[in-house]
Amino acid sequence: MDRIEGGFDRVRKTQKTDDAVQDDSTQNRNRVVDINGVDYHQTKTVNVSKSFLRGNRIICEYGEENHLSSYKFLRTKVMQELRSHNWNTLGITSPGPEAGKTVTAINLAINIAMEIAKTVLLVDADLRRPTTHKYFGLPVSRGLSECLSY
Repeated sequence: MDRIEGGFDRVRKTQKTDDAVQDDSTQNRNRVVDINGVDYHQTKTVNVSKSFLRGNRIICEYGEENHLSSYKFLRTKVMQELRSHNWNTLGITSPGPEAGKTVTAINLAINIAMEIAKTVLLVDADLRRPTTHKYFGLPVSRGLSECLSY
């Protein structure tokens, strides 16, 4: 855990901000600083077509009510368990490849994020074969191992 925190500390120290360029009126309008001092200026959004998501078995709102209700049920059970133990972190794993970890993690993350008061950070911690980015059609700039060893 210390190695992960150390990696985040190094990233925070090396991040360049454009605070000097912004004046005070725009600087504070879009700024959120969390309890760890991480400075968020703007959330990056990516548009992905529903047909692309459907092709990758990502369930949002495309009419597959039986699958969507299954993930809503899973979300409810997971959130109850997290609350009962006062946890805020969830890991999804399996003993072997191609068991549905990534699809389950993505669909569960989307369903949790649909709750108004919840924020989700989905991290693909598969250091050998990360694939989460492929399900959204995103290019890879850096992996988790590069972030941790930065």
